[in-house]
Amino acid sequence: MKKLNKKGFTIVELVIVIAVIAILAAVLIPTFATVIKKANVNAALQGGRNAYTAIMAETTANFNVGSVDANNVVKDNTTDTNTIIDLDDYIKDIKTVEFTASPITITIKTNSGATVTITASGVTAD
Repeated sequence: MKKLNKKGFTIVELVIVIAVIAILAAVLIPTFATVIKKANVNAALQGGRNAYTAIMAETTANFNVGSVDANNVVKDNTTDTNTIIDLDDYIKDIKTVEFTASPITITIKTNSGATVTITASGVTAD
C-alpha cells in the first residue's frame, strides 16, 4: 500500500475553526458596542464640562444664561445679544439643543446618542 502525502486541512478542521471564530465574534461585538457608547457619552460629558466652565467664566460665576440660538450659541440674559460661548466649539456632532429658562437648563443631544444637561449646579450625561 502506497502512503499518500497529506497536505492542508480537512473540511472538519476548517469548520471547527470558523465556528470558534463565530462564537468569539458573537460574544465580543456587543461588548465593543457598549464600549463605543460609553466613550461617546464620556466625550460629550467632557465637552459639557468645558462648556459649563466657559459659561461660568464668562458670566462671572453666576450662570447668567439668557438663551441658546439656532446656531447653538449661548447668549447672556442682560441684552440677549452678547455671545457667551458657541456650544459647537465644546461638543462635537450636536443634533439638538433645548433651553429652559426656569431653572436655567441647556440639554444637548448628539448624533452619537449622548445627552448632556448643563445647569447652574453642574453637568450630567447619559
